[in-house]
Parts: sequence; structure tokens; C-alpha cells
Amino acid sequence: TGTAEDRRVSFLRQARGPLERLSTGAGPEGAAALLALAQLGDGEGRLAALRSRLRAGLPEARQAVLALGYLRGPAALRTLQGLLHDRSEARRLCGREAGVPEELRAWSALALGIFAAAPERPTLNQLVARDLVAFLEDAGAESLELQMAAVAAVRVVELDYAAGLGGRLLALLEERHRDPRVRALLPVAVAKIAARAGEESLSAAAAMCFLKLLGDRGTDGLLRQGAAQALGVLVRSSDPYAERAAAALCAAVEGDPNPQVRNLALVALARLAADDGPAGPLAAPRILPFLRPPLASAPSG
Repeated sequence: TGTAEDRRVSFLRQARGPLERLSTGAGPEGAAALLALAQLGDGEGRLAALRSRLRAGLPEARQAVLALGYLRGPAALRTLQGLLHDRSEARRLCGREAGVPEELRAWSALALGIFAAAPERPTLNQLVARDLVAFLEDAGAESLELQMAAVAAVRVVELDYAAGLGGRLLALLEERHRDPRVRALLPVAVAKIAARAGEESLSAAAAMCFLKLLGDRGTDGLLRQGAAQALGVLVRSSDPYAERAAAALCAAVEGDPNPQVRNLALVALARLAADDGPAGPLAAPRILPFLRPPLASAPSG
């Protein structure tokens, strides 16, 4: 019984004894045990052990970095931020005076997303989100993988208000010199921030931006994919731009040359129809009649 997450935590609790014994050992297995214990919320006292493993090989250090994300304490946060920004203290922790390995920096960004994915500490979550966005704004010389990791982290941060972050991400989305593989991840990040924060002005500005991207066939296909997916996350049937979004998504399903854009637009339409209800003023006359033919022709089983 219970959710998959409940069952996972229950299993980890039952395995606490063996995990405690494993956690004192060297190598990736010991780090993995520390990671499992951190997910149970009792890893704060293990900060020193985790920091010491940052000097190990990458598989072990990677596990330690992820475990730091689950500690959700100020000391763990400072360690992760130091790794991401390649600060001198983090270099010493890693035993790499020439610089924190780029793979660890990327994993530290993902761990910051884990850190701020829980809603219990909204102030710390805001701090993490601002740090990640500021990193992206200054990340022109950083690698593609590192930028993508930072955006992926922003996408899972739990925020109770946007505090200008959505607008800053929209500005990054408009930067044509930025790699489209990074820009394509930004629409969903903005949509999630807008949806969680409930700020109508941000939601409207984001929706107009995504509609423009989706409707322009000259836009990179990855960006159109991101826009279609983001519209499904952001738009509710009661929004003043919902009908326009439905029309744009229908047009994408019918005419976009990119099959993934068509698929994501179809999913977004289904989400919009589900929000409206089968007898809703948008779903019944507009979306459901459009969805029935492609759904009827889809392969079964």
C-alpha cells in the first residue's frame, strides 16, 4: 500500500542497519550508502564524511555530491554552491587546485535542484533559485552540459513566489547566441515557476512568448518542442489566452514538420482538455473533436 515513494522510503528504513555498516566503507558502495541514508533525512551529521569523499574518484564523489543535496542544511548548501561556482574552498575539498572537475560541477547543479525541491524551506529555495539563475546569466563560457544541468535544476525548484526569476529566465530564452539545446529547456522552467507562483502577469508574458515560438516554423525545432511542452504545463482552461493556445497547439499537431513538436502539442492539448473537463466550453467544441481522429488512428496495445 501507499505510493511508490512511500514504499521506497519504507525499504530504506528497513535496510538502515546494513546501510550504516556500508557507509563506513571506502569506495562507491560506501558513498551510495551515505546517499541512501541522506534520503531518510538523517544525514546532517554525515557532512564531514561526505565532504571527505569529494577527493575520491568521480563515481564516489558523484554519489557524495547528490547526498549533499538531500541534507538540505546551510553547510551542505554552501558546499554545493562552492562546487558549482568552482570556488577555492571547493577546489581544496576536491584536491584539485586546478579546478573542480566539470562533471562534479554539473552534478552539484542537479544536487542544488534536489536541495530546493522540497517545499519546507521557501527562503532557502529562493536563494538556490536565484543562485542558479545568476549562474546561467553569467555562464556564457561554461560548457553545454553545465548550463543544461543548471536549467534542469531550476525546473524542479519549489517556489511560492517568482520574485522576478521567471522574467530573467524569459530574457535568457530570448538570447539567440545561447545554444538552442539550453534555450529549449527554459520554457518548461518558466512555466513551472509561473504555475507555482500564481503570478498572472508572468503567466501571460510566458504564454505569449511560447505561442510566438511555437507558431514560427523558422524557430529551431528544439525550441518549438520546449514551447509546446511548456504550454501544456502553464495554460489552464480558464486563462484568457487558453483559446489562443488551443488553436496554436491544434495548428502544430496538424502542420508542424517536426514529429516531436506534433507529439508534445497533442499531449498539451490533452492536458488542457482534462483541465477543462469533457463538457467544458473549450474542450467540448474545440479540443475533443480535434483529438478524436488522431487518437482513433493511434496503434493500440
